[in-house]
Amino acid sequence: MELSEIADMLKEYKEYYNVYRCILVIHMVKNGESIAKTSKNINISRKTGERWVKEYLGTNI
Repeated sequence: MELSEIADMLKEYKEYYNVYRCILVIHMVKNGESIAKTSKNINISRKTGERWVKEYLGTNI
């Protein structure tokens, strides 16, 4: 597989990857993990983790 083909695949699936990360963060927080630790594990900022949880769970942080 050529490098350009890999780059094209990454572009194509980037949205799905971001949705997966968001769902994973919400799932982990719902199961008792802290937002800070979850965000670090998923490699996003804590603020992004807080925003996702607030948007999808309606939780005030």
